[in-house]
Amino acid sequence: MTKRRAMKLGLFDLMELYPTKESAIDYLGRMRWGDTVHCVRCGNYEGITPQIKPYGKFWCKECREYFNCFTDTPLYRQKVDDPRKWIYACYLLVTARKGISALQLKTELNVNYNTAWYMLHRLRVV
Repeated sequence: MTKRRAMKLGLFDLMELYPTKESAIDYLGRMRWGDTVHCVRCGNYEGITPQIKPYGKFWCKECREYFNCFTDTPLYRQKVDDPRKWIYACYLLVTARKGISALQLKTELNVNYNTAWYMLHRLRVV
């Protein structure tokens, strides 16, 4: 049996994988739920209605609550509007040999220093 090698993924490849905000939300949803979406509060699989706006938000008819792929995770209620920034921050954190500073993340993502610091601490919790 041959060994499977890890795919080397560069920054350009990462940006090609998730060109839009919606594609990043779909990826994060698939990572959390797989093929079938279920309510994160009551566990219901049936009666889940996707909302048109904002993209990636769902309504559970059983517990009458809205949820998305970030609900009940450390990334819940975050103010960073683009999930691609979270994916890119994860990429930078994992590929950096000695880690990454909030100042460096600030310049890479074009966000405020406090936002970069918050993102790094949230990702380190995960």
